[in-house]
Amino acid sequence: LWRVRDYRVLVGLLYVVKLCETLGINSPLEPVLSFPLGPSAVSLMEILQAYTAFTDGKQYCVQNGLPLENGVIIDRIEDAEGKEIYHYQPEEKLVIDRNTTLMISQVLKNVVNYGTGSKAKDSVTLRLNFDNKKLVFNIPTLGKTGTANEYSNSSYIGFVPGFSTQNELSLANSFVIAAYVGYDDNTPMKSKNFRIVGASGALPIWIDVANFITKNQLFLRYIDPIDFAFLSDSNLPLPPPPGAIPVPVDPGNGLPIPSGNQEENWGEETAIVYSYGQIENGIFKPQRFFSPFKTERLTTKSPWLGE
Repeated sequence: LWRVRDYRVLVGLLYVVKLCETLGINSPLEPVLSFPLGPSAVSLMEILQAYTAFTDGKQYCVQNGLPLENGVIIDRIEDAEGKEIYHYQPEEKLVIDRNTTLMISQVLKNVVNYGTGSKAKDSVTLRLNFDNKKLVFNIPTLGKTGTANEYSNSSYIGFVPGFSTQNELSLANSFVIAAYVGYDDNTPMKSKNFRIVGASGALPIWIDVANFITKNQLFLRYIDPIDFAFLSDSNLPLPPPPGAIPVPVDPGNGLPIPSGNQEENWGEETAIVYSYGQIENGIFKPQRFFSPFKTERLTTKSPWLGE
């Protein structure tokens, strides 16, 4: 059967559907050719869980395998003296290879730098006080806009990288935020003169929430203002994936620019993607690797095939 193209496509789609289920999407997904365009309806919480896995490759459960959508009411319990006697720890399991999450982050990063999420660029800031001086830095963010058919809803899901114990931004320490705008009855958000899309409806809300988070003590816990007092650049860097190389791409078609590996030829508007591979005669040769997620059976909740 593997010689039959349609069979290979179906197996691939079933694999992707199973991966989505492993990432926490429990709504029925149909393995159809239009799958990448989003023909299946899923909840915002399900998408949020999937994006959480994109930060560190892990899927988190409340306890006993219950998904996060069940919610957590009690985070910790302390006795009368303030001694902690219970602290909630989510269960976790690795579902995506680390290299895969890093490549996904590159795509989402350039959505903000060059695509529909550009409104988020330089809009999320870190504000510190040091020696009676106010320090303001731009935090790089990653995300993706979403607009439903007939403009019935708009969404934006993205990350705000957090700081590691080494006082540098880390994708694995990200705060994942999802914003949604729409009517309960899916009334189209459009008129003769305007239309609400992901960038105009949900993204401004997302930016407000992100800036609230950067003021939270949980976000600031590893930060020492003195480490930022003498920085000359107001744009904080997000370290590139280890072992990856910068590849200039054409913003129009997303393909690598031939003979574009010379940094002196890069302009301010040159889109850069860090990827794994090597440059041969000025042409980028990507590294091919396949790291499947772990699953015992390739079953799916698709209504087409049953369990």
